[in-house]
This record gives sequence, structure tokens and C-alpha cells, in this order.
Amino acid sequence: MGPYRAAGVWCLAACLLAGSSASARADWEIAYERDAGELRQAQPIVSADGTTVWAAGMEHALATGRFRRRVGLDDLEAVLPDGRGIAVEPGRRAITIAPMQAAGGAPRARARSRGIVGSVVASRDGRWLVTHEGRWLLARRTTDLRVHRVIADVGEDDEPSLVALADGSVMIVHRRDCDERGCRSMRVIPESGGESTVAWAERAHLLRTSPAADVIATVESHERIVVRDGATGAVVATHAHPGGRVVDLAVAPRGDVIAVASSRALAVYRRTGATYAVASSRGDPTSSPPEDLGSAPRGLAFSPDGAWLAAGGDSLLVLRRDGTTRRSEAPPPFVAALPTGFAAGDASSFAVRSRRLGSGWTATPRLLAYWERADATTVTATAHDADEMAGHGELDAWALAVVQRYVEAAREIPEARLRRIVVARRDESGRRIVELLGIASGGCDPTDDYHRFVEDGPWLVHVTLATYAPFAELGPLFTAFLDAPFRAAPSRRARVAMLGRGGCGGP
Repeated sequence: MGPYRAAGVWCLAACLLAGSSASARADWEIAYERDAGELRQAQPIVSADGTTVWAAGMEHALATGRFRRRVGLDDLEAVLPDGRGIAVEPGRRAITIAPMQAAGGAPRARARSRGIVGSVVASRDGRWLVTHEGRWLLARRTTDLRVHRVIADVGEDDEPSLVALADGSVMIVHRRDCDERGCRSMRVIPESGGESTVAWAERAHLLRTSPAADVIATVESHERIVVRDGATGAVVATHAHPGGRVVDLAVAPRGDVIAVASSRALAVYRRTGATYAVASSRGDPTSSPPEDLGSAPRGLAFSPDGAWLAAGGDSLLVLRRDGTTRRSEAPPPFVAALPTGFAAGDASSFAVRSRRLGSGWTATPRLLAYWERADATTVTATAHDADEMAGHGELDAWALAVVQRYVEAAREIPEARLRRIVVARRDESGRRIVELLGIASGGCDPTDDYHRFVEDGPWLVHVTLATYAPFAELGPLFTAFLDAPFRAAPSRRARVAMLGRGGCGGP
């Protein structure tokens, strides 16, 4: 008999905040956190072999968090077994399938949608997509994205939940299948059109299952989590999640763990005994008032073996089951002698990038300093985990990877050209340094950006100077912000890249 065939209750295994003051070791600990950049992709994707995680147009090794490459698909929805990625284009009016390669790869298939694209899920065998487009649920072939059949008309205001199951079917729950008695889920075989349903007596707005669908977890009334037997729909556990409105759920492959992302908490529930016990109390969502996590995760994914949990949002947060947090020191303050006219800016208005940097649960990523001047010139200094780039050992390869990873505008520059304009060197103490000077050409944000990265022990410090001022006037600013804080000599080989911004809303 499986773990959910008998009555029971889930327990809260951890609130998963690094640096917990609890003396007991939590079941899940943060392995690392990575800045998601300006894309802020909510839903991370873990590869079928459990070695890779994709988020925000980037590929990392799941176990180490080391950056591998940028991929050419930013709004990634799924990765097929043959390595192709599925993405929804900006504006969510078209779907693309293309190789998971560096930026610039031509799509192999593209289709205009029948409305605004909502959820997209690929069948486990990679042959079919089920998509929510406007009012329609559609089955599309992954070979050419042609519509194979219409599954259902779900109306204009619905937000159906779609889950791919191990047997090739897709489970769906939507409001059109709800009435005064409750809702039902529908299992669909995309190719043949076979369907079956499981009814229950509650109104669900979010559904997730284990791969075999023997465990179903739903969110009802936005904060109440209900766990059901997948075969019968019978309730086996309920819990009123105390962390605010639930935005995503994930069920571990064995069905023994459920992760919950909400507006004030990231929590993991494990079924043990008959009580809910908090194993890690920092950031406890049961506190009064609950802690506001600000940039809380908005999408969750388990690895196939259930040992890793990836949470996406403003950052990529990865947790390990029965693991320990890699404790690292907070980076030192970034100190600069401010030139005339500069003052410390409001870090909360770090609206330079319209987001908060990191969750605050780990040492990095972290905003070190933010200064501004009346002419809209700004300087930001951020710290990242230097180990993220450890997979790129040789100096020039490391420098290229750093720029592709952290400079958004560089994503649109062909790699051959980028190699010619990135300046990499080692200083007298052996630290690796990379620079990029970018002159904007058009677009709705025509600021010029000047970047310096310094690998300083366990930290990679990134300083960005953004300004409208003429290049000839910037010498004192380069000295104050890019050279003096690092006690580094100025580069004698600095080169300028013309960064074409494009129109507002895109590069």
C-alpha cells in the first residue's frame, strides 16, 4: 500500500530559510541561489536525467549551480527529450520550438496561437503539447506545432492547470468542470483523444500531481492545500497553508513530499505522523504578522529522483533533500570615495532593474551599494558566488561566460564579436578581471553602461556605471567606482561595444 492510501496528515518539514536558528537539522536545506537577471522566469525546468536546471534563459548544473551557457529561448516552457526547447514569444501570441543552443539559433517550428498563451505542457514522450490559448485547450504536435485537436472550450477567464503524467497523458483541471458540488480533473491522451475524469467535492484553482498521478495536490480558496488519492479522488490530508496566497505547488516523484510557494513563504510538507512540525523557524509564516519575503519564489520543480527542489522567480533557488547549506560569509562592504554630486540611492528603489536582488536567505547574490546623481547617472555594485563560473577555467573563456551571464545587452551580440570587445586580464594579485564598455544606440533607454567584474576570493563583484554623460567626462567616475575600490590599475585595452537597445520592451 502506497504512502497515501491510508488516512494521515502532512507535516511542515521546513520553511527553508538559510541560516535557521533552529538546533535541529532541517530535512531540506538551500544548496545555492543564483540571480535570474532581468528575465525573472518563474518556472524552473529540471532535465529528465536530473543533471541540469534551466531558468531565465540560462543553463546551470543542478548539483553545483555552475553556469554552463545562455540558451536562445528566454521564456522557456518545457524541454523535450531530444533537447529542443519550447518557448512562448514576447506578447504570448506565438509558440516556438528550437534547439537548446546559444542565442541566435533559428527555430525549427513556430506557430501563431489562437489567443493569449497561458499554460503549456509537453507529454513525457515529447511528441505532444497541450496548450491553453485564449479560451481553448489544444493538442499540438511537437514536430511542426500543428493543432491535432481541440480538447475543450474553457472560456475566456479560466486559468487551467496542466500536468504531464508518466503514462503520456495530461491531467487538467479548469473552472468549466466546476459546479455547486465541486470540481473534477480530466486525464487526456493527446494523440487519441481518450479521456477519463476523477470528481471531488471542492473547488480547486491549482493542481499538481506525482508523475504517476497516484497523489494529487490542489489549492482551494488560494491557501488551503488538499491532498487526494489519485485513483479515487478521496481526501487523505488537508492543511491551511499560513504563508499567504499559494502561487505554485510541486509534488515529489514518490509523492512523499509537497513543496509550496506562496506570497510569504517557501515551505516543504512531508507526511510523518499526525502533526505539523516546524523544523526551521526563521521566516516562519506562522509568525504574526507573517514575514514579507518580497521576492518569494513563484515556480517549483523537483528533480526526477526527488533529491533536489528548484524554485524560480527573481532568483533561482535550489534546495537539497537531507543536505546542508553551504555556509559562506557575507561579502565585504563596497566602499568608494564619492565624486561631487553622488549620494547613496534608495536600495529599495533598485528599480534600475525593477526587482529585488536575491531572496536575502543566502550570502549571494547581494546588492552591495547603489549610488545616484541628479543627471540620472547610477552606480550599482553587486556580489555573486564566484563558484558559479568555475566551469570556465581559462581566462578568456571565463571572461566571455561572465559577460554572457550577467550583461543582458550582451546576449544579442554574436559570440565572435563579443570575444573581440571583452577585455580580460589578471591583476598583480592574480585576480581575474573582465570589462565591457557599452555605448547604447537607440531604444527607449539610451544610457551607456560600463561594467567591471572582479573575482575576489569567493565572490564575483560586478560594478555597473549607467550614464547619459559623454565618454570624455567619465574618467573620474571610472577611477572612483571601477578602479579605486579594487585597488586596481585601469585597463589600457578597454574597448567599446555598440549595444543596440532596440525598441521599448525588448532588445
